Amino acid sequence: MKFLSPFKLSDFAKTLSLFLSISLGTSTAVTACKWTSGSQESAVNSMVAPGALEYTITGRDYIKLDPEWAKANPDPQKRRQEAERLASLRRMADGIFLNNYLNDKEDGDGNFGYGGFNAEIRFSKDINPNLELDKKDPTQTKYWFDYSFVVGGYEGLVGMIKNDAYQKDKQSLGPNQFVYASAVLDNETMAQTRPGKEWFRSDDWGFWSPTNNPAKAVVYNLTVNIIPKPKEPDAYIPVDQLVVTGADGSMSIPMAVHFGWDGESQGADIPKGGVRYDIELARRLFKKLQKLGFKPPTAQFETYQPFDPKTPPFKKVIQFRGKPLTVEVSVYTAGQTKAMEPEDDSKPAFSLVTTQVTPFQPLPGPDPETAAGAKVAREQMLHSLKHKKVIMYLGHSGLGMGFNFGDWFVPEVDDKGTVFASALAKAPLMDSYQLVVADGCQTYYLAENFLQNPTKRDPTNSSRLRNLNLITSLGFTDADSTRTVTQLLKLLSRQEQGHWVAPRVSDLLTRYNPDGVPFQKYMKIGVKNVAANDSDDDDDDDDPLFPVYGMHGVEGNPRSNPLADRDAFGKACVNATYCGTGDGNICHSLQDQIFNANSPKDSLKKSPAGSCTLQCINDSGCAGLRGGQAVCSLPPLAKGGAAQPGICLPRSKVEVY
Repeated sequence: MKFLSPFKLSDFAKTLSLFLSISLGTSTAVTACKWTSGSQESAVNSMVAPGALEYTITGRDYIKLDPEWAKANPDPQKRRQEAERLASLRRMADGIFLNNYLNDKEDGDGNFGYGGFNAEIRFSKDINPNLELDKKDPTQTKYWFDYSFVVGGYEGLVGMIKNDAYQKDKQSLGPNQFVYASAVLDNETMAQTRPGKEWFRSDDWGFWSPTNNPAKAVVYNLTVNIIPKPKEPDAYIPVDQLVVTGADGSMSIPMAVHFGWDGESQGADIPKGGVRYDIELARRLFKKLQKLGFKPPTAQFETYQPFDPKTPPFKKVIQFRGKPLTVEVSVYTAGQTKAMEPEDDSKPAFSLVTTQVTPFQPLPGPDPETAAGAKVAREQMLHSLKHKKVIMYLGHSGLGMGFNFGDWFVPEVDDKGTVFASALAKAPLMDSYQLVVADGCQTYYLAENFLQNPTKRDPTNSSRLRNLNLITSLGFTDADSTRTVTQLLKLLSRQEQGHWVAPRVSDLLTRYNPDGVPFQKYMKIGVKNVAANDSDDDDDDDDPLFPVYGMHGVEGNPRSNPLADRDAFGKACVNATYCGTGDGNICHSLQDQIFNANSPKDSLKKSPAGSCTLQCINDSGCAGLRGGQAVCSLPPLAKGGAAQPGICLPRSKVEVY
């Protein structure tokens, strides 16, 4: 079962409306920030994901001024301004057609069989379009422009595309080039960008392909270059920055889990007399949190009222630097006042899921079947984004949709109950570090919306996030699992011998992506031939939908253990208790191996006493230690194993070969 809204085209329209407001500097109802076409660099930041990369795709296309308009406007400067406007519109169209080729398709879609690589595009602001008048054009109305997009996809994306049937007989293409189909649009059509009335909303373009072309538009191929972006190295999650200290000195980590409305899940019918599926998931999480050591605020799920401000969160106490730290989790799922009716009585109930459905009984809380109730659930999500350190969303999503908390089959309820992607660019967020999990289908695009938020955009580098790690998905995700919540909570509350353990980004993403490199299974099995099959044990989940979960904003994360006391580096020790109150310090013992990161060899050093140190990812994690004379000594990579962190050592202690 997939976390995917049935309104794919509507969702995509909302994303592209934001893109237009960025590209053209227009002022529409969904405008988040105002950008103008010009020499701005594409606003992107790296995504870290096992088995996946970000790619830069560049191409070239043209626009033509309307002949009548050009005849009435001979001024070159005015013509160029009009050409810039049309180039932005055409760039948007080129992105739509590119995404149409790259993203996944389902059997039954009108364009099933055309492309489909589980890859997605991010719609960012314009780069310098290099707008150029075609001097060979006798009408002097044709302008060429460059365009660029960032795409997330499998590490094998280039090979997948090159082997696609649409690339056959394209021998003239270079090793990093491919073609995709685009369509001729007149300028009047491209300008139809009013929210809700965009040209790409119509039936002519919803599932367009060269062979599914209801508008009978002229089809032409665009040749583009695709270059993989460098991988961002591993890092630690800065868990120390999640801690909030109260006026009384008490420490806590406030978290929130929000379940989106799910009255229907891609063919999984609600049986007559049943409860909504998001409530079933919340009920499951209620039990799992207790297994993880969290104390519930109420004994029974049915009496849990998260929207009541007097209701306390789930709580678990761990130790941080010898003092108690309370991990607090509030779980929000909207109420239900009446039993769900099946969409089709002829189908077996929940044919795609394994969860047993609980007989209906009223559940307290706002009613997401109404505009008023959906609005309450939506505003609670916005409240969490403003006040919580960790925010997790589990629900349906899709391009541009964001976070949905109301019945999407009723337009006024859908509008009141959805935190649209464009709203995230201006939503109040904490000015300190936050971790956001967007667990829904195809949420990769959300990185651009958060990047447009001034609170989370690095003021010194507009292409980088600050104080935010955002987890998004490529492809369709599984709605029959709470694994992303339980695995994160396990890592964030993990302790060893009474000390808090700081997880690395790779630790979390390995748990979020249990298939390792999904590309290999994707190519072997084919996502179109696999039905959902998630066990009730989230830890053993084997998701056949092959999504990829990745983390954005890692470039700002620490490359050494954030819980360590850096001032203790180099102090003599017998064990870690000699190294201060830090939870991440290590006493480097007399018999430890010291590995040289620049040599395949290793050497054994013996000294009269151990010394305090800390784990690191690379040399930048040791910066500033011992006057800048410390380096990260990494262990050799075990065959077939994952890279392990090293330790910071004085440069003099690392033997160079």
